Amino acid sequence: MQVDTRLTFAPLETTAWVRTAWRHEFADRRSIDASFQVAPGFGFVIDGVRAAADAVTVSAGTKVKVNSWGAFYLAFDGEFSDRSSLYSGSVGFKGTW
Repeated sequence: MQVDTRLTFAPLETTAWVRTAWRHEFADRRSIDASFQVAPGFGFVIDGVRAAADAVTVSAGTKVKVNSWGAFYLAFDGEFSDRSSLYSGSVGFKGTW
């Protein structure tokens, strides 16, 4: 789901958004059956980190356009589940000439 809006406070133009999503992992086991070609019969299994079966992802941010060539922005991204929480943020200025 996504919700966004645009507001104008002369001379600034502000854009804000929020996005959310539910993610379901159907194959949450991470294993590989492997063997060497030069040594047949000596197979092994590699187990990776198990993924969370269900998680929610969130993205939110705002951008303030100060004029035709520059804008400040602020953003947050996150993924949350019963096994882990990942999140990041960014702040910056974008300019074009």
